[in-house]
Amino acid sequence: MEKKILFLDLDGTLLTDSKDITEENLAAIQKATELGHAIVVCTGRPLVSTAKQVEKLGLTAPGCYAITSNGALIYDAHAQETIFYKGVHKDCIREAFDEAYKFHLHPQTYNQAGALCEHDTEEMHYYSASTILPYEVVEDRVEAIHWAMDHAQAGDVIVLCGKGHETYQEVGHEKRHLDEREVVADYIAEHTERA
Repeated sequence: MEKKILFLDLDGTLLTDSKDITEENLAAIQKATELGHAIVVCTGRPLVSTAKQVEKLGLTAPGCYAITSNGALIYDAHAQETIFYKGVHKDCIREAFDEAYKFHLHPQTYNQAGALCEHDTEEMHYYSASTILPYEVVEDRVEAIHWAMDHAQAGDVIVLCGKGHETYQEVGHEKRHLDEREVVADYIAEHTERA
């Protein structure tokens, strides 16, 4: 028998409005995987949300994959590993957020644990609930640095993507003093005193 690949979108296609899969669709997918066909979930969702949904749906057999983040990442759901990733450079995020705010949009970015946003909004609550995606509100860079350092584990690398020469942060149209080197040094000094 010739093997085939079935590409499926999640939201509005495979999943119902309540984010469930019908028994008929689940049975058909299970039969296809048992016959050796590949199932590829394609979604705009980030990996952390997609991986949870793929596991919930039982799409973890050999031949099950996910194309996530609007095509930026390909995930082998059986091996539980990323096999391709091409993301947006971190230097673009601030500009993208600022442009989104001009159009009254609700931007977020992602890390391994979930979504990161600057404002706790009703839209973020809905997005989080409907995509099985936890989120953290990080309103400024000092908070973001502290959050990263609080959650870092042995062997982790924290990358601060400031321009290096700037000692301020723009919030709205206001410039506030911020030197990431000072923030990190103060954090280390404070936590060293506690130890």
